[in-house]
Parts: sequence; structure tokens; C-alpha cells
Amino acid sequence: MKLFLTSNGLTNYVLRNKFVELLEKNPKEANVAFINTASKVQDDNGYVETDLQNLKKTGVKNISLVDISEPKENWQNNLFETDVIWMEGGNTFYLLEELRKSGLTKDLKDVVKEKLYVGVSAGSIIVGPTITIANVEPPDINSIGMTDFSALSWVNFELSPHTTNFVPLENVEKFAKESPYTIYAYDDNVALLIQNEKVGFVGNGFNKIFLSPQP
Repeated sequence: MKLFLTSNGLTNYVLRNKFVELLEKNPKEANVAFINTASKVQDDNGYVETDLQNLKKTGVKNISLVDISEPKENWQNNLFETDVIWMEGGNTFYLLEELRKSGLTKDLKDVVKEKLYVGVSAGSIIVGPTITIANVEPPDINSIGMTDFSALSWVNFELSPHTTNFVPLENVEKFAKESPYTIYAYDDNVALLIQNEKVGFVGNGFNKIFLSPQP
């Protein structure tokens, strides 16, 4: 499983080049399932088009838009018959709720085992053990009243995308002191790559690791 966890998609040539490298095939021949569910409840979701255009700059042409809030028969084949699962950003609480309803909190790990998973913002946060960090100021709007923040647990740390761009560093630092998990924080020019059990930052920008205060 290869996880390429971005804040803001493929915002620069370094991230786009790394994406192409991770594909391990000609981008023109690659299929991408672009899950845009998290953006559906955002008042301003113009960023989705920007992310699509940056993805197309890599040479990718075959992109299927997927909304997992729709009946499973509408999108299930797209997930199994693709090279890349792209989990677009938006409202983290809504995304996790729809993943639970769809059954993908249990099944998605098996689906992406032999694929490339690209997360954007909320799509990156959900791979951690919890999405509690989505409550950090300025928070996502928890309009569904979610109280169980347990997430996919593909990694054993939390992620804080948009740090210093949108989320103030001091707010992340305060949260990190109370969290039982290590926090990987980074800005919109950086991505976190997890491959072959190795974890590292990609890109030129701000990044910082807040180690768990608990042993």
C-alpha cells in the first residue's frame, strides 16, 4: 500500500513528479477514482476543479468521479478497477460518516492494498486512528453531531494538513500536548508519503513532527 497524503493536492511540480513516480506506469494509461464526497457539503468547493486540473497536469486522462454517498452499485466497480484512489478534501466528519455508511471503513484497506492512495486534506486525516484533529481551530463543521472520531487506523499517528497556511501552528502545538498520538503537521506545498513501512515528507515547505507526550 502506498499512501500519498497531501494538504492541497498536487500543488507543485515536486508533488506531481512524485505522484507520477508512484504510479509506476504511463499516466496516460492510469485510471483514477476521484472520490469527491467530502466536498459535497462545502459551501465553496471550487478547489475540487483546481485539484482536478493539477492532477491532469501529470498526464492523467482517465478520471472517474465517485460519490460514496450514492448507492454502492454506482461506484463499487470504479474502486476495484482503478490504479489510484483519490480521496478529495472537504468536511472530515461528513467523509468519515459516509465511509462508515458505505462499509468502506472495513473494506477500503483491502481495496487499496495494490493501488496508490492519494489523500487531500480530509482524505489524508482519515487514515489516522482518529479525526479528532479536525476540531482544531479553525475546525471543520461537525453538523452531523459526530462523537465517535475513530478513523481508518492505517497509520498510528494523526495528520495536520494546511498547518501554517490555514491552521495556525500554535493551535496544532496546543492540540499535540493533549493528544495521545504523534502529529505530522505540514503545509500546502508538502505531502506525507508512506511506502514500504517508511514515512517521510515530500516537497519544499513547512513540516514538523510533534511526538506523543505519552510513553
